[in-house]
Amino acid sequence: MTKLMDSMKAIEAEKDPVELKRKLAEHRALLEQMHSKMMQQGGMMQKMSGQEQMMGDTNKK
Repeated sequence: MTKLMDSMKAIEAEKDPVELKRKLAEHRALLEQMHSKMMQQGGMMQKMSGQEQMMGDTNKK
């Protein structure tokens, strides 16, 4: 998250259009990386939640 905020500050301060475009591309890459990690973590949490529910159902029988 810190990298994302630092990247945004650099974009806001940039005056050179070529550098701005490069920094925006880097920022997009950071966002995509962060999104991917969050989706993976969400999937793992869903799997764990499903396993807990199945274990709970098994224990009730």
